[in-house]
Amino acid sequence: MLNMIRCILTKPNKCKPLFDKTKDQTYTITKTNNLVAFVGDTVDIEPQSQMPTTYPNVRNFKRNPNIPSPCSLVKICKRNRQFYVAIVCNLKPFQVVLLNNDTILSLQFPVWPISSTLHIGKRIIVQLGITWADYVCDATCYTTDEIVTKLFQLEHNYCPVPNPITVDDSQTIDLTHLTTFTVDSAKSTDLDDALSIDQTNHLIYVHITDVSRFIPAGSLLDQRIMERATSFYLPETTFHLNPTEIVKTCSLDPGQVRYAVSTIIPYDPVTYAIKMDQISHTRSKIQSYRRYTYDEANSSLDPHILLLNTIYLKNKQEKIINNIITESGCKPTNSPLKTILLYPENDWNLCIEFYMVLTNEYVSQYCFEKFKNAIHRKHPFPQNKDEFDFTQSLMKQPQSLDYPAEMWLLLQSLCMELSYYTPNEVGHFALNKPFYTHSTSPLRRYVDLVVQRVLVGDVSYSIHQLEIISDVANRQHAKRRQIDDTVIALKDLERKKVGMTFAGVVTRVSRNSINVYLIDETRLVKVEVPSNFDINPFTFVRLSVSEVFNKVIYKVINKNDV
Repeated sequence: MLNMIRCILTKPNKCKPLFDKTKDQTYTITKTNNLVAFVGDTVDIEPQSQMPTTYPNVRNFKRNPNIPSPCSLVKICKRNRQFYVAIVCNLKPFQVVLLNNDTILSLQFPVWPISSTLHIGKRIIVQLGITWADYVCDATCYTTDEIVTKLFQLEHNYCPVPNPITVDDSQTIDLTHLTTFTVDSAKSTDLDDALSIDQTNHLIYVHITDVSRFIPAGSLLDQRIMERATSFYLPETTFHLNPTEIVKTCSLDPGQVRYAVSTIIPYDPVTYAIKMDQISHTRSKIQSYRRYTYDEANSSLDPHILLLNTIYLKNKQEKIINNIITESGCKPTNSPLKTILLYPENDWNLCIEFYMVLTNEYVSQYCFEKFKNAIHRKHPFPQNKDEFDFTQSLMKQPQSLDYPAEMWLLLQSLCMELSYYTPNEVGHFALNKPFYTHSTSPLRRYVDLVVQRVLVGDVSYSIHQLEIISDVANRQHAKRRQIDDTVIALKDLERKKVGMTFAGVVTRVSRNSINVYLIDETRLVKVEVPSNFDINPFTFVRLSVSEVFNKVIYKVINKNDV
């Protein structure tokens, strides 16, 4: 029977017992038995005799506690790191090299189907198992999508689609005569919003696909999509909120007659001012004649496209809105947030956001005043007002114009609280709206479907039901943010190299770490620093990549330097 001790690797050949109360016992691994362990792995070891044979009286030998005892590596119990970056060094047989500051390891796969995308020198992601024999390991090469799918347990798990609900269509208006079109990204497959404009009656229509017709409240499918709450988008894979049948039935594809819930927005034919107090909605039947991408809409000479964009720009000039993208669109001029221009003034990203924000604001206020019980999107006032005011004052300085708008927008957001769903509170600080919700993407967000049911009067929810739905949605949206961060981190592993340098600005200082916004990368990274590291927020620094293994590790190489 082996006298095994469970330890954790503290250095490439050093380990400490997991359950050592004194914390002074250490072991040196002198025999690996063809097992390869990394720092942080949990292992089983067998201590070896340390009695020297050259001493004449071994009875008087006592182990020096400052000298690690020798041991033999018996078993790897748990890997500290799941995924590793490797470089392909050979294709037949398929071999990779793992690179780290303390380990350079060559791995050969027993069987690996050679892909056309693989070549010598390519960086890949490898998952290592715990068994090893003759340096042939049970490693597996995964794509970014496969890693994220495994980590977050994503699955295409749907149930049969139920029969549609029975709707009294006597109040459904036929709007198929209108020139209706969609504007989305080129990769979008679930088109859930469209626009029309009636120049004769001076009306703008924002059409949202009527998903509530096809998913009965309380059905098995309804329960399943409530648990998922949102669609998840990976680089090459989409985990849709709804089954493919629902997406195909409801997506506002060109040439297809679809049911919708249409928000009707009157405008002044002379000044183009939006008549906010006259907005209404109705169930409708529409037919899209064309799908535009954002780039196509920007360059289109279609008179409907041009007029809708003109109305947006005129309202902007009349100080109804201003150009800032926050969580979901534009903000009014009297918002406390400083204006930042992320897109050209006539960009259709902003134009679509403008009409979606108008719709969400109207729907939230209508549901609150008529039904009381509805889900709203709450964005609270910043808790750290001093930090927020300091950021605002910094952004007003002339030198702030020399840096990307995205950086200042991120600095603003870091001072603010996260938005969340709730049936009990209203008001959106960033948008400066007394009422706001999400209602324009019922194919992609479950909350939008719930709000749509309330809006058309199909379902009356209790406060308790809406609280449960809001809690689930908030958790799942936090999960989606984690997925986005993981995708970025994995892509960093594939392209970052030790020694690469980046300019950034410190956004937050903690006890043993700082958050740095990388200016060229337009994103935030965390950098570990000593507890006595002296640096202030909004200091410009230069970082260097010090390690690329299971994550990219940065170190500060120069302060006040960009």
